Amino acid sequence: MEGGDVPPGYVCLVSCDRHEFLIERKYAEVSKLVKRTLESGFGEALSRRIELPTVSKECLLLVCQFFYYRIKYKDVRGPKPEFEIPLKDTVDLMMASDFLDA
Repeated sequence: MEGGDVPPGYVCLVSCDRHEFLIERKYAEVSKLVKRTLESGFGEALSRRIELPTVSKECLLLVCQFFYYRIKYKDVRGPKPEFEIPLKDTVDLMMASDFLDA
């Protein structure tokens, strides 16, 4: 899909190492940065492709998984299953979460 059209209802998140993640917009908008970008009217909003120059593909994979987790368990009352984060990825994921405002 590199450089191609993003299907309606989806967003393409691009890692610093150029790996592309196609994700439904409703999940990607867990990130306030992504939501604001898509509502901005700028080029990224029109193309629905958002470059994330500080986020590696390994970290972005975890971020996308977290977006799905957040939506899936958003309305669940009571205990939720833990979102497992490999110890080696903790710092990178925290930095990405801060950058993405998620």
